[in-house]
Amino acid sequence: MKKAFSIIELIYVIIIVAILANSIKLLLPDNTLLNDTKYIELKIKEKQFDAINYDNTDFSNQSWRDYFNDNTCIDLDKNSLINKEKFSKKAKKYILSSQTTITLNIPTTKICFDNTGAPYINNYQLNNFLKMPIGLHINYKGKSKTIMIMPLSGGVIIKK
Repeated sequence: MKKAFSIIELIYVIIIVAILANSIKLLLPDNTLLNDTKYIELKIKEKQFDAINYDNTDFSNQSWRDYFNDNTCIDLDKNSLINKEKFSKKAKKYILSSQTTITLNIPTTKICFDNTGAPYINNYQLNNFLKMPIGLHINYKGKSKTIMIMPLSGGVIIKK
């Protein structure tokens, strides 16, 4: 005589496994705030790196100003930070959490970098040169981190 599991026994096993899986999920730390903060820091450093590497002596392209502004300025708005580039099948696209909020201690969200990596607010006029650190506050479920963009060097620091 063959013995097999009954449907009832299988349902009990599935319920127990689901309860265990949910318990394990609750024990795992939520790194969303850290991941979002690191992603924003990476995007800022990427624009600064593009500005430093930009060949500003080649003005043969008539649209060099648009190119320079598009590739060396970053809008620190949540919608603008969502990467819309095409990825390969192997690459994974990172999207900021829908519960993450971003606030700045300045009235604008656009930061530009010159070819030395120095930050400017909105554009490259000398009076827009960053004189005080910019605080970018990232909040997620009551927790927050701050990204500081330093004047002169454009250094990026993450604070708790």
